[in-house]
Amino acid sequence: MRDVTPRETRSDPSSSFEFRDASDSLEPPKDTLAAVRGQKDEKIKPGKREIYVHYGEGMGTSKLVIPAAKTGTARNMNTVAALVKMVAEL
Repeated sequence: MRDVTPRETRSDPSSSFEFRDASDSLEPPKDTLAAVRGQKDEKIKPGKREIYVHYGEGMGTSKLVIPAAKTGTARNMNTVAALVKMVAEL
């Protein structure tokens, strides 16, 4: 499995997503990467409470399945940055 790098999320934020679990879980399951199916050129990196994914060729054509992200929600990094900015302005 290839990891997402900070440079990739900054250089192509519209193709980089953060998946966050909707449950009370504090971190992704230990087998997050082992359970992934259909990975082609996508890069995946578990975070502290989230899973970062960079869709090289775009999310629309991806066959990637991340079982650990099933109960969560996804936001692209442009949205995450906008939300961080909004909170900082409160």
